[in-house]
Amino acid sequence: MLRITLGEKVLDFDDNRLLNTEAIALRKVSGLTVDEFLHGISEFDPVALTVLVWLARRRAGESDLRFSDVEFDMGVTFDLDQLDDDGTVISHPAGADESTEPEEGADPTIPAGPEPAT
Repeated sequence: MLRITLGEKVLDFDDNRLLNTEAIALRKVSGLTVDEFLHGISEFDPVALTVLVWLARRRAGESDLRFSDVEFDMGVTFDLDQLDDDGTVISHPAGADESTEPEEGADPTIPAGPEPAT
């Protein structure tokens, strides 16, 4: 499940479910295959993200929404989170970690790895 936050609007999108009619529609409006669409989401591709928002809004009841009418500011108002089955945020796709500061005491030249076994 993905949670899309567009400013004040929050949409949940079940990315484990895609109807054949949705797959055909996404191909028709964007030219993307389903694989390209899913990969594009993880890469924060603007076309894939627009398709994602378009499909999520259509699933949420805006069935007449045109793809060309979907517009949002990707840098300011757009946030995307992966949810577990309970609706808890578990990750940001594409490794979009909000924290860019190294941990205190960490050597910024050495990537952090798994914790050693004790």
